[in-house]
Amino acid sequence: MTLKCYSRICFVGTQYALMLYLIHSSFKEIKDTLFIFGDGIDHGTSSRFKNKISLIDKPNIFKKNDIIGIIYSLYIRFFKLRGLSKKIEIFAQDHLLDSGTIIRNREYTLIEDSAHKCSYYEHDDPNFSVNRKLRGSLRYFIKRFFYGGTAYGSIGDNEQCKAVLMSLYDNADYLKGKEIIVCDLKKDWDNSSTEKQDYIKQVFDFNKDDLDALNRDFIVFTQPLYPDVLTKQEHIQLYKNLIDNYPQSSIVIKVHPRDLVEYEKYFPDAVVFRKQIPSQFLGLMGLHSKKAITFFSSAVYSINKDAEIDWIGTEIHPKLYARFGHCAPPNHD
Repeated sequence: MTLKCYSRICFVGTQYALMLYLIHSSFKEIKDTLFIFGDGIDHGTSSRFKNKISLIDKPNIFKKNDIIGIIYSLYIRFFKLRGLSKKIEIFAQDHLLDSGTIIRNREYTLIEDSAHKCSYYEHDDPNFSVNRKLRGSLRYFIKRFFYGGTAYGSIGDNEQCKAVLMSLYDNADYLKGKEIIVCDLKKDWDNSSTEKQDYIKQVFDFNKDDLDALNRDFIVFTQPLYPDVLTKQEHIQLYKNLIDNYPQSSIVIKVHPRDLVEYEKYFPDAVVFRKQIPSQFLGLMGLHSKKAITFFSSAVYSINKDAEIDWIGTEIHPKLYARFGHCAPPNHD
C-alpha cells in the first residue's frame, strides 16, 4: 500500500491520545490511517500496526541545533513521507518533536494530551505566554517557514488547528472558533462494531486477566514526577509517604508509561501493573476499585463512578507546585 492510498495521518506520542483516536474513528477510518508514533508509544504497541511508518531515532542534537533539525525535517518530508496526498486529513499531538515536520502548513485536528489540557496550558503553563511573545521574532519566522504554525503555537494555539478532539469539554478561551469534538468514550465504545473493539483490544494487548490483577480495593495511578521534575529519591519518598496511608496488600500500582521507578522493590506486598494500557481504556473494560489515588492525574476518573478519589494535588511538594501550579481535579459533571 503506497502512501497515496491513505486518507488520514494519526501522529501521537501517548497511549491516551492513541486510544482517543481509535475509539473516535470508524474501523474503516482506522484502516485508512497512516500511523506515525512519537517516543511515548512503546515498541510493543507500535509493532501491532501494519499501517505505520517509522521515523529515524533522533539524538538530542536534533532538539538543540536548529540547522540540523531543519535538515532532518527536509529528509523526513521529501523521503520518508514522499507521496502523501495533499488532501490528507491530519490528527496529531502538535507538541511532539516531529509535529511541525509532519503537519507543516496543513490544517489539522489536535488530539488532546489529557483531559482539560488546553485550559491548563492557557492558565498554568508559562510556555503559553512565552510562545506568544516569541511570535514576532526572526527565529519564529524562520521556524514557521519550515514547520508551519506549530512553531511557538502548540496545543492548538495557531490558525492551522481547526478542531480539537477531546474526551471532556474544554472551554479554554484560545479554542474559540475551532470545532470541539468531544468523544464520549463509553458511548462511542458501545456503538463500535465487535470487529473494531477486538482490534483495539489487540492493539493494547488487553485480556481479562488484566482486570483480575487490577481489581483491588485501592489503586494508585503513578506519574513520571521523576525525571520530569523530581529527583528519583524525592519521587520514591513521595510515593512511600502516600502508600503508607493504605494497606499495601490491598493496593495495585498502575504505573504510568514513562514511569521507570522500580515499585516492586519498594512495595513488595502491592501488585505493580506495568502493561501500557490506558487507564481510561481499562475503565471501559470494567476496572473497579473502592478508592483511586493520585497526586494530580486525571486517570483516577477513568474507573467506576462510585469509587472514592484521593486527589493529593501539587501542593504536596514545592517543586511540583512551582512547575505545574495548582492542579484542580477535572470537572466530570
